[in-house]
Amino acid sequence: MKDFAKLCKQVHQTAVEKGWWKKPPSTETIICLIHTEISEAFEEYRRYGLNPEKFLFYGIGNSKPEGIAVELADVVIRLMNWCEHDGVELEWVLGYPEIPEFALCMLGLHDICVSLGNGRDHPQTLLHHVIGVCGVFNIPLEQAIREKMAYDETRPFKHGGLEC
Repeated sequence: MKDFAKLCKQVHQTAVEKGWWKKPPSTETIICLIHTEISEAFEEYRRYGLNPEKFLFYGIGNSKPEGIAVELADVVIRLMNWCEHDGVELEWVLGYPEIPEFALCMLGLHDICVSLGNGRDHPQTLLHHVIGVCGVFNIPLEQAIREKMAYDETRPFKHGGLEC
């Protein structure tokens, strides 16, 4: 992805402007939020399967992008935001491992999150695996990241009324 470092800065700046770093979340909270995005991607898979028409779509009268690609983009966006805040450089690396089935891929992403939480892994590993999963299943991750970033910029301050 072109300008990945620049996009990381943009993601974090948007999060700061929207109030999400007023009281910085703990590492554990960030990892839990990443887990939720992986689970949401799996729910999209349960709902629509691996239907390319539902990887990235807009509901009728809805400006919010939806689908597996968007939920996996949210995983990456959360990683970008966290790493930019903590000064950890991420690199967009292509490489598609042999992947058996989508459900097993989601379980693997959760496992990497657990390893992040106990300090046995690096955010780059999770990013690399998300990129790999999307490459294998032809999920338009780059497009989803850009569209979700654009949508996030239109959202109100601390949208949803949640603390983190």
